[in-house]
Amino acid sequence: MMRFGLLLIFLVCFSDIVVAGDKLRLNIKSEDPLSLSVMKEGSEKAVIIPHDLILGTEEIYSSVALDDVDGDGVGEVIMTIPVEGGVNSCSKVFRYDSEQNTVVEMKFSGGGLCNYRKDGRYLVSSYRDAAVWVEDAYVFEGDSFYLAYKDKCVGCGYIFRSEFDSRGVIVEYLVSDGENLNKREPVVFSVSSGRAYIFSEPSMRHRSKKYLVRGDKVLALDFSNSNGESWVKIRFNGKVVTEGWLLCTDIGQCAAP
Repeated sequence: MMRFGLLLIFLVCFSDIVVAGDKLRLNIKSEDPLSLSVMKEGSEKAVIIPHDLILGTEEIYSSVALDDVDGDGVGEVIMTIPVEGGVNSCSKVFRYDSEQNTVVEMKFSGGGLCNYRKDGRYLVSSYRDAAVWVEDAYVFEGDSFYLAYKDKCVGCGYIFRSEFDSRGVIVEYLVSDGENLNKREPVVFSVSSGRAYIFSEPSMRHRSKKYLVRGDKVLALDFSNSNGESWVKIRFNGKVVTEGWLLCTDIGQCAAP
């Protein structure tokens, strides 16, 4: 028997969807013990609750809800840990398996799901890591959620973005700050100096022979303050792709957040 104490039940949403010709609707029937049912073509039957789900969640998760987070029209079971004075309210997500008439836990390649929201095609997990806010943007493919972006330092002025594919991180760069994930744009600077030398490290001792000229556009990758100088790490797409550090004075303005 599952024991949730003062369990709050929030029926966030449920709807009908045609899945292989059948209409499905998942419902929460009771909180203690946890009981689910599924409506299928007007007929209702109990859903099998796996024993491992009960053992792994009893007395831990204080709220249970239905929310269609994968966009298939059938609500997933969302079980959420209470905040209790903190800021990270994290959840487990279980989808309905019609073949086995049970629910199975959904996997998130980036780790977990906290303070989640839907933002366009993305399911966003937002959490505080040390002193900064981080957002993991997931896309649903097959039967799992895969990490597309990890945005660090949300609210800092600039956001440090890591972009992923199925193999892992493929590129990192800065994007503009803002609550709307889809409106965050890559940070691009224009060289203002007649000749802006590229440094291999953010230090005057590491100047290379390469340089950019006035009007060249560079993608910002990072910032650094070193030995009294402000630097920006850049990527320049010319005949070849060049990465390195520029003095902020060579692009007119920039400041590490």
